[in-house]
Amino acid sequence: MDYENKPSWVPNAANAVYRRFKGQKVKDSEVYRFIIAETPFPKRKAILEHLAKSSPPRIIEVIRPSRSSRGFPDGCLITFSE
Repeated sequence: MDYENKPSWVPNAANAVYRRFKGQKVKDSEVYRFIIAETPFPKRKAILEHLAKSSPPRIIEVIRPSRSSRGFPDGCLITFSE
């Protein structure tokens, strides 16, 4: 699999993550553990960014540590849509 070619693998990885966490609120570390242990994809924040930017968004809330205001910082809590 060509991990450098973002358009070819990020949507597939995002779909796998969404199927696993749909309707749940989880820590970013749990998502990354799933990606590493149960998929052939590398751990990349691009997967979460793809879900947040999809239409409709499949990530509906990100609770970030107080020192962070954007993105998916370490320690964030992610809510996936139903």
